[in-house]
Formats: sequence, C-alpha cells, structure tokens
Amino acid sequence: QGRHEVDATYQRVFQDLDWLSQVRVGDGFVTGPRYRSIRGFSLTNAPFVRRSFFGVDSFAGRVGPGWDVELRQSDRMVDVTRADEQGAFALDIPLRYGENALQVVAFGPHGEVVTTERLLLLGADRLRGGAFEWGLSGGACRDSRCEATGNLDLRYGISNAWTVRGGVEAFQRDTLPGLAQPYLGVSGAVLPSLLVSAEGVDEGFLRGGLTFAPSPRVRARLAHTAFSTSAVAPVLHDASRRTTTEADLLVRPLAHRPRWLVRGSVMQQAFDFGSRTRLQASSSFQAGRTHYEVGVRREMDTYEFGDRSTRDYQFAAVTGMLPLPGDRRLWARADFEFAEASQLDRFRTRLAYQLGPGVRVELGGGWQRTFGSEMTLTFSADLAQLRSLTQLVAGDRAPTRVTQVSQGTMHWNEATRRVGFSHGPGLERGGVSGYVFVDDNGNGLRDPDEAGVDGVRIVIGGRAVRSDAEGRHLAWDLVPFEPVAVWADSASIADPFLVPLRDRVEVVVPPSSFGRLDIPLTPSSELAGSVVRVTEAGEIPV
Repeated sequence: QGRHEVDATYQRVFQDLDWLSQVRVGDGFVTGPRYRSIRGFSLTNAPFVRRSFFGVDSFAGRVGPGWDVELRQSDRMVDVTRADEQGAFALDIPLRYGENALQVVAFGPHGEVVTTERLLLLGADRLRGGAFEWGLSGGACRDSRCEATGNLDLRYGISNAWTVRGGVEAFQRDTLPGLAQPYLGVSGAVLPSLLVSAEGVDEGFLRGGLTFAPSPRVRARLAHTAFSTSAVAPVLHDASRRTTTEADLLVRPLAHRPRWLVRGSVMQQAFDFGSRTRLQASSSFQAGRTHYEVGVRREMDTYEFGDRSTRDYQFAAVTGMLPLPGDRRLWARADFEFAEASQLDRFRTRLAYQLGPGVRVELGGGWQRTFGSEMTLTFSADLAQLRSLTQLVAGDRAPTRVTQVSQGTMHWNEATRRVGFSHGPGLERGGVSGYVFVDDNGNGLRDPDEAGVDGVRIVIGGRAVRSDAEGRHLAWDLVPFEPVAVWADSASIADPFLVPLRDRVEVVVPPSSFGRLDIPLTPSSELAGSVVRVTEAGEIPV
C-alpha cells in the first residue's frame, strides 16, 4: 500500500570513561526496567557487555571433624578444604549470573562420602556492592500509546546480595494528560537459594516476587501484582486489570534422569468484569531420541453478574527424529489438545529436513476449532553472504500470503583491504581476520614477499576456521569490546618444520569491523641426542 519505514541508529561505546559508557541516537529503546521503542537518544554508564562472572562468595557448613570437603561445579572441582575440630568448613564459590548448580562432597576418615546438592541464584539485575549505574533516555514513541516518552533510571548495589533501583517513567500524549510515574524497587537474596524482589510504580502497580530453589531438582516461584486504577488510560498496564497472582513449581523427581520434569502452575487474574483462573500440570521426559510431554489444564472464568464457565483440556506433544534411507533423518513434531477428554480442539504437525549445510525445508500443518486449518511451507538458507527465509502460509479463514526475509552484513575487512559480506547480523558484532604466513626474516610482520600458508586450523574465541589458499583466516559474529583467545593448531600445518611464533594471543574485537591479526609461522629444526652421565668408566645413559 505504498508504506515504508527506514530505521537508523548511531551507537558509540566509551571504554575509558567511568561516568559514561554508551551513547545511542536514533531508533532504539528507553533505559530502565521496561523496554519501549523510541526514536530519540539514550545515555548510560552500564557496560556494553556485562560479564557473566559476578564474583566470589563463601559457602559455610558443618560435617565431621577433620573431614575433607570438595566443592564441584559442572563435575569440576573448584575448591577444597578440611573441616576444623568442630566440623565447620568454608568454601569459595565463583558466582555467575543465573543458576549456579553446586555439589558439596564430604569425605570422612573411614570412607564415608556425603554429597549435597545446592543451587545458588543470581538475578540478572544484581549489582556488586558499591556499584552505581544510571541511564537517561527520551524521544518520540514508536506506537500509538503516546507521542513522546522518557526514562531516568538509577541502580545501586547496597551489597553483593542486595540491589536497589529507582527512577521515573514519563509519557506525553495527544489529547490525554501526560504521565510522570516514579518507581522504586529492591531485589536480593535472603538466602543463597531464596530470591525476593519488590517494585512500586506510582499510578501503576505494586509487585512482589519470590523464587526458591534449594537444589537443581526443585524450583518454586510466586509473584503477585496489584494494579492502580487512578491513571487515565494507563500506558504500563491494561486499564481493566486489577490483580495478577502467579505460582509455579518445577521438580526433577530422579537425580539420574535430569530430563524428566514435572511442572505445575496457577495463574489468577482479576478484572473489572470478573476473574480468570488457569491451572496446569504437565510432565516431560525423553526416551532415546524422542521427547514426550503430557499434561492437563483447567480454565475458569467468573463474570461480574455471577456467570461462570469451566473448561478442561488435555494436551500432548511428541518430538523426535525419523530415520530415512541413506542415513538421513527427518525432524518431526506433533501437538494435540483435547477439550473435555473426547473432543479434539486443535492439532499441529511439523516436519523438517536438512537439504544440505545451512539449507533447510520445513512443512507444517494444523487445525484449530476456532480458526480452522492452516498450512505453512518454509525454506531457509544460510549462504556465504546472505541469510534467506521464504514462507508460504495458506488457511481456511485468511488469504494466502508469501513472506520473504533476507538478512546480510556489509563490512570492511582490514586484512584484505576490501568490502566483505556475511550472512550473520552486523549490528553489535565484530570480527577478527588476518594471514597465516611464513615469517622468513623473523620480524613478526608479514612482508610482501612472504607466502601465506593454507589449510591451517585457527581457533578464534572457541570457534575453528581454516586459512584459505592465500593464507587468509576470518571469523565474524563475535562480541565487540571483548577479548578473545586466538591460537594456531600446529598439528594442522602440513609442513612439520613450521611452528607458530606465538602459542596464544588475546585480541579485543572491534565493533562493526574486523581487527587484523596475522599469525607468523617460523621454520624450525629438530635436535636429537642423548643425555649421559660422564664417569671414569665412561658415559652412562641417564
């Protein structure tokens, strides 16, 4: 219909300034805990990439006197100590954001072994003690809820366990009065396995939440939100909603079968016109290469005038690989849902086949009582310079449509001094490139007459690439401003007398471009001989 849209963003990262780390102008998002699209600016001193490593915490306990105690993460020992005369011990735990699954293994003097599992939770919004972060943003709204919006966000780490957050959300609207909504929140750990959070927004809502995970096999969550009715046409929540209460429980019944999960959840919502309650229980498990899930759900609606409706559903899903001739496999998934145990309410199937490296075709079909049947055909290809996805959708109650999405990146390669292309994303990405060459004069630099070496395996940030016929290597889609380790696999060099001049180097990935790193190989010689001890009787081999 002649409509089009162009987005543009300029972003700069400052690594050497403590008070400012990022500036963004153009199309982006507001700062603060609630993301909204804006066309304007944002400033913050939050890091461009937050390190996953948070810090080291201590874990204390009590066993028998003189027992040896080990701390293990991912089956790797990270600390060991010995209990004192009273049986007390303390271990240092390296913490990362997210779930930290631990095993504490205690060894007694008479062969006793006691293993205890722990799960320490670290919320993504946690800051280290004494750390302060701020954010400021403003600009035009990208949707119809407002004309302009802004945010000021402040966060401070009271300690390693507690973080406080505050700020203000602002909205300018056309015919409705503007909104300025201050907010204040706190989050932290009462116990290493118990997280709590609370937040209040003026003329918005009050929210509190608990997450309890005493071990990797059990996790329970509870949250309650009460919404304000004072704001006219609120932006941050639905005007008709009054309260929302959610609770869910996840259990892994058997330690030796971690993929067997049992889940249960409850959600209750109150509105101006009544309430809605949803109860669900499910179990998922894996047998061989096939994954199964079964469950039940009850939905209850109660209206203001006393009417009430209850609906019961049973659902199941099967996902697995089907063997085909020629050692090929077909990925398949089927979902079914029944109402009142006998009436089919919906079903959907999907089949996917890998035609070759990066090329995949997928066929899907389904039927739902409310919307009728629908069929989809998808073809995706990750080519060297372009990522393409073509999808055809046809259904009973909607016109047939075809969608074509193409994505690629144009970037400048310093090593080749030319423009290159990649099928991956380009924004907020970077790369490393260069030459593998024979350093004849030993100066560590590639001179014009020094030849490249092909087929050498180079490991860049954990991913392996090989040099081409001219000795060039290239890796894209790396996180900028992060150091990555680069090393050459000497076993992949065809000439055994060529060895890397440097075993391992670290380079910082530049943003939206390639950093150049040449890898010199130097000719070597092999020395062979014997080690002997000289005595009056002659030389004796050692």
